[in-house]
Amino acid sequence: MDGKFGEYKYTEYIFKALGFIEEHYPQSILVEDIAASVGLSTDYFSRMFKQFIGVTPQEYIMNVRLAKATELLRECDMTITQVAEKVGFDDPGYFSRQFKKILGITPSQYQRENDKKTSVVIDMS
Repeated sequence: MDGKFGEYKYTEYIFKALGFIEEHYPQSILVEDIAASVGLSTDYFSRMFKQFIGVTPQEYIMNVRLAKATELLRECDMTITQVAEKVGFDDPGYFSRQFKKILGITPSQYQRENDKKTSVVIDMS
């Protein structure tokens, strides 16, 4: 296996995979599904993905889901359960544990600290 995986040739595979993840992150995604979407074997795709992106496909999917969750927690009036479901978690408890593990704060703490309703009122008089 080429150490750089033929950079130009495989960049297209990576971009397609990232697009697949972006489109399907709210659903259950298996690495096999992503690999099939770009026409590569699961093992080869996983190695190539980690080589180019720096994390495993599973870690990347988790990061995408949590990034989307932080957006929803900041910008929408949704419950933690609704946010969890919206970004692809069937179990809100698992969502909360992963959120805290990776971000160091619970979703409800994050939501309170980033409440969109909290704003500074400027007296213009």
